[in-house]
Amino acid sequence: MNFLRSFWLASTLLLSGLPPAARAACPDVWDSAAQPARARAAAALREAQSVYLEAREMGIDTPGGRDLLSVVRMILEKVDAHQSPDPRVAFLYGRVLVDLEQDARAVEVLRAALARAPDHPDAGDAWFAVAIACARLGDPRSEVAAYQAKLAMETDPPTRAITLSNQAEGYMALGDLDAAIAIYRQSLDLLPDNALARWGLAVALDRSGDIHGALAEASTALTFDPDSRRLSGADVFFVPAYDRFWYLALAMSARARDAADPKTRTLWWERAALSWREYIAAAVPSDPWLAIARSRLAMCDRELARARTLARLAPRPR
Repeated sequence: MNFLRSFWLASTLLLSGLPPAARAACPDVWDSAAQPARARAAAALREAQSVYLEAREMGIDTPGGRDLLSVVRMILEKVDAHQSPDPRVAFLYGRVLVDLEQDARAVEVLRAALARAPDHPDAGDAWFAVAIACARLGDPRSEVAAYQAKLAMETDPPTRAITLSNQAEGYMALGDLDAAIAIYRQSLDLLPDNALARWGLAVALDRSGDIHGALAEASTALTFDPDSRRLSGADVFFVPAYDRFWYLALAMSARARDAADPKTRTLWWERAALSWREYIAAAVPSDPWLAIARSRLAMCDRELARARTLARLAPRPR
């Protein structure tokens, strides 16, 4: 599970937010007269920034928002954004490609821009965008490395927490559960109320064999995300997509375990079992966690049978 942080709304989009050195790099009227190509790029950047803000306000996951993103892409492509001498143009172009899920091209554009301007104020966010694209491309090793590059230049605690949480997901995809668990906990040290990191830690603990720790962490996650809505947010994606069912199964199992009423407990175990079955049905044969999922379904079925028995034996209200 990766969180698509809403970034790129500071220095890239608002020129007034640029540090003095970066503002000095923006062309003035004399630069424009001497360098027409640079002037065209600057004008395109201003127009693209304006439309990009409209797209984000509308929602980049909506049809209208995606149409506007395509307009931004076309504006930037007219000035050869991928090779622009102004790093902001290339960075914004790469970000739009990520938003449009043109991930392979986005990685190519952003890596080239980062090679040209590794210390630019927007380089950290560019590395975050590279990591998102690599995650969706199924390249967790490159994803983890990109998040590490982001962390090397990020000092804001909440942003570091989100980056660490996403990096932990990359380590889980690599099968390194010890690293994933440790990094999820680093993230939670910085941002204890980050429900997504707690859901991720619960899954990592479960896959490591610690079902009791997993359910305890899932119960804690529910205190911050009572309806587990964060798992279905537009700013969250799963690789593979069916991984969502594991998170939901743990959420339902924690609810079932904590329910006092046998009938309520029965309903939650039924929903948990359904989520495990959906995971197993969707999983590819090579899925490294498939055997654990099957054992969790068997456990869930046992708990469901026990809950149904207790529900039948419970005294009827008068």
